[in-house]
Amino acid sequence: YNLGRVRIINDGLLESGQTIRVSLESNSLFNIQTKTLLGTRFDYVASDNLNIGTTLLNMRERPLTRKVNMGDEPVNNTVLGADFSWQTESRLLTELVDRLPFYSTTAKSTFDISAEGAYLIPGHSRAVGDEGTAYIDDFEGSQSTIDLRAINRWFLASTPRWQNDKFPEANLEDNLASNYNRAGLSWYTIDPSLMNGSALQDGQVDAEIRQDHRMRQILLRELYEKGDYSNSATAGMPTNLPTLDMTYRPTERGPYNYELFEGSDFSFGLEADGTLKNPEQRWAGIQRALTTTDFEAANIEYIQFWVMDPFNEDSENESGGKLYINLGNVSEDILNDSQLEFENGLPSANNTELETDTSAWGVYPDPTTFNVVNAFDNSTNDYSLQDVGLDGLNSENERIFFASWLDGLQEDLDPDALSAYQNDPSADDFRYFRDPGAQANGEDILERYQFFSRYEGNSNTQQPYGYPITSTTIPNTEDINEDLTLGTIESYYQYEIPMSVSDLSAENVGQGYLADVLETVSKTNGAGEQRPIKWYQFKIPVREYQQAYNGISDFRSIRFMRMFMQGWSEPVTLRFARIELVRGEWRRYEQSLAGLQELEVDDPTGTQFALSAVNLEENGVRQPVPYVIPPGINQEIDPSNLNQRRLNEQSLALDVCGLEDGDARAAYRNINFDMRMYERLKMFVHVEAGRQGEILNEGDVNVFVRLGSDYDQNYYEYEIPLKPTPIDVTALDEYDIWPLENNIDISLDSLRLLSLDKLRNRYVDGEVSVTGVYSVVDEGGKRRLSVKGNPTLSNVVTVMVGIRNPDKDLEQPLWTSDDGQPKCAEMWVNELRLSGFNEEGGWAAVAQANATLADLANVSVAANMSVPGWGGLEQRVQERQRETIQGLDANGTIQLGKLLP
Repeated sequence: YNLGRVRIINDGLLESGQTIRVSLESNSLFNIQTKTLLGTRFDYVASDNLNIGTTLLNMRERPLTRKVNMGDEPVNNTVLGADFSWQTESRLLTELVDRLPFYSTTAKSTFDISAEGAYLIPGHSRAVGDEGTAYIDDFEGSQSTIDLRAINRWFLASTPRWQNDKFPEANLEDNLASNYNRAGLSWYTIDPSLMNGSALQDGQVDAEIRQDHRMRQILLRELYEKGDYSNSATAGMPTNLPTLDMTYRPTERGPYNYELFEGSDFSFGLEADGTLKNPEQRWAGIQRALTTTDFEAANIEYIQFWVMDPFNEDSENESGGKLYINLGNVSEDILNDSQLEFENGLPSANNTELETDTSAWGVYPDPTTFNVVNAFDNSTNDYSLQDVGLDGLNSENERIFFASWLDGLQEDLDPDALSAYQNDPSADDFRYFRDPGAQANGEDILERYQFFSRYEGNSNTQQPYGYPITSTTIPNTEDINEDLTLGTIESYYQYEIPMSVSDLSAENVGQGYLADVLETVSKTNGAGEQRPIKWYQFKIPVREYQQAYNGISDFRSIRFMRMFMQGWSEPVTLRFARIELVRGEWRRYEQSLAGLQELEVDDPTGTQFALSAVNLEENGVRQPVPYVIPPGINQEIDPSNLNQRRLNEQSLALDVCGLEDGDARAAYRNINFDMRMYERLKMFVHVEAGRQGEILNEGDVNVFVRLGSDYDQNYYEYEIPLKPTPIDVTALDEYDIWPLENNIDISLDSLRLLSLDKLRNRYVDGEVSVTGVYSVVDEGGKRRLSVKGNPTLSNVVTVMVGIRNPDKDLEQPLWTSDDGQPKCAEMWVNELRLSGFNEEGGWAAVAQANATLADLANVSVAANMSVPGWGGLEQRVQERQRETIQGLDANGTIQLGKLLP
């Protein structure tokens, strides 16, 4: 069994009383060794008094994968042992003690001696290489994600405050005008039953519609072409990728929008057909609570998503718009009346006497009603009186409550538009995607889900068509984080993502938040030809926001996320194949990384720096440089899969731009390792120009690795110049992307010798600073070794990997063509490992002699000795002895009473 400790940092989770399930991706989970123990024993009885024996033992382990963590190295140890024992009776000893005065005995005296010695021949499994390789980090778990696609966790968004240029109506309380600009938005995940052609599903759509990019099924291999989908459950079958889809209709009136025909001080009014005027000024959004709220403790670095090209050949949109994301505290008061609305607080069929109050928006539960359990009364199967939406009114009561508003529209709206407004004044009526009317009207999938996100009637328990027609069984409420209070504070960071045809050009990769463009073809399980399609990957560093509103200053309490769209004039569908928060085991080093001459950077905050991950499945067809596995590394096989499915392969990426001359940026990870029993530290490194059009020459940037007792006072550092991968070569092989010249290969002995050299120079000429950096450049001038303070390889508690723009004026440059200019580069690092196990064997011996002098005394002498390299048969490279141990023990007992007269 592998044991570990998990620290829960969310106190609310601990206090909730809910079952906590923990899952993680870690290579150590697969390091359960298969062990084989063989041995033999030979004894030779030379005489009745003498026995000679030999022993041979071998234990070998076979790991499930070729990658093993440091400390989990599979052993192949052999112990050779020899021993003897000799014992005899001694009449001479009895006669000698019998001559003592006042003592006489006839008891026998005995003498015995025994000794044994053993020699350990250490070894390791051939699965980890001839020299042996143990991983500090293979970066497969360097970043993990928190998936945000679950549609039942997203709710209608409140109007963002503090942005008077975009939302001047947001500060209006209990005023219908605060919602005049809300447009139509539906969010959903398409049900596979609409695609699979099953005869049991009467709500299927036509094959032609199923090929529409906005509505079609998406398979995993479309986005992750390099993935391995060999699975016993899906062999020969497509693997569906569920997406979070958002269809925004900027001219459609959104829920609880009671816009006036002539408009207002905050809005532009209605067209005669009931649509909203000036759609570019309208907005719509969704929001959700976050379960991980302390981004700093969890080291959440990014919001990351893959989205289908919103301007694909089936799209109705050509002009584009903007997507905004808010992180922090956002108001739960969707109707902005400072009253908590929850449907199960309204009068029900079994309890018609529940008190209610009214606001400009309708009816809400009396504030003294406490929502202890967020559920409908299960004593009845009729929720019709409560399942009415956030306004507390069904459509019939809406017509009465908003009669004056409807009367004001009668002379201006077309009859069809007026009828639609009167049928559903609050525009909150739910309709199931398999409604028979949709099939009869020949509706496509976008139309079927148009009202799927609405609230009134979405918990209908009746089954008039023989199947459930609900989207949830939980009452709708404004308390989206379920803390039994209505949060009204707005304090958040804002991220703006422009989306137009030009903004999403491949030329803009690396600028703003656009990280990658994937050009592929649709791989849909259905009729029709494959058609070209683009996918865009966005990586939004959470600390690179455009605006911070209402005094938010850190990332320790990020309770909500809100997404809204504005600036669109035509309908658009955003299909998110992935949308997630990205956290990492590696952290950005936020302190100063001064150069070797202790040069301070004039403006360190002007440098953009981000940590992310690149992997084979997502970036295997990346342009202009695709991700490939480093040379000599094999893609791991999932040991839990009978079909031997290959696992994803990943590297850590350090993306930096505007890195000034002499400045550096780095990532670090806390560890606790003893590296004295290993010979070399190795790592693969790739670098490329970080921006389109950026020229990066060989030696423009260096990579460095620090090992130490802390980050900046006691460490070893190894630095080499990097050779960038050319981006103008069409056919790149693994050695172009991972050049041999970039490989980190450090002799750990050279670090020890560097410390000795520093001490020697300090005492000889006194020019070496005790606390400063001492550096040497090798004879080839291509690597620099540095030491600061008094680090030790016996207790390495931090490892740091960084990228440096070398100082042009450095006395010993590694590259002479330094231009002294700021640089933009993206560096990948992979397979940080130790190789060359110290497998020098050692021996141990023990001997013991014992003499029994009749019944008078007993004397024993014992000695033992063991040398470095000795250890138990099962002990790994770090567990074996590192010192010489000697022991000598003598003891005796005498019965003095027998000597008395």
